[in-house]
Amino acid sequence: MIRILTIITTSLFLASCGGSDSAEPDGVGSDPRINEVQDDLNAARQIWQDQGLIDYSFYYSPRIDRACLPDGVVPDPAPPWLVTVEDNEVISVRNTSTDEPKQLPYEEYFGTINDIFEYLEQQLAEAPQVVALSFTAQNELPTFDDSFGYPKQIYFEFNDDNECSSREIIIGNFR
Repeated sequence: MIRILTIITTSLFLASCGGSDSAEPDGVGSDPRINEVQDDLNAARQIWQDQGLIDYSFYYSPRIDRACLPDGVVPDPAPPWLVTVEDNEVISVRNTSTDEPKQLPYEEYFGTINDIFEYLEQQLAEAPQVVALSFTAQNELPTFDDSFGYPKQIYFEFNDDNECSSREIIIGNFR
């Protein structure tokens, strides 16, 4: 009987000391709010789809890799781009400061609001370490427009031993 208890106790001890079953690389965990943000994204996307909008414009402001810069380095924010969509196709992208057109496709630009929703879905599926409102407001959740559902501001950060990347997207002046 003592031998059986010793085997059971040893087995339980070894099982509790084992590594995590997590698939996270190098022990880096994903943001625990991903499911909550996914629910908010799904609800916002439904509001967007219910609107049936195919002609609209908006300011699009990307901020890339702010989390990955050396300490003390703060990049100048890029000017917003005015994105014009007609019949659910992007017809122009213009710099709001200079009115200069941007050639499409543009790598820092994701397209229509539907395309941006798709991009956000892909980013959440990759389990970012941080999903938040912004680089400077990581304790707050991303925001979506209450009336139309489009994403207003969202930030993703991916960090592991080999790579660092982050992206903040701000959408405003929706018409």
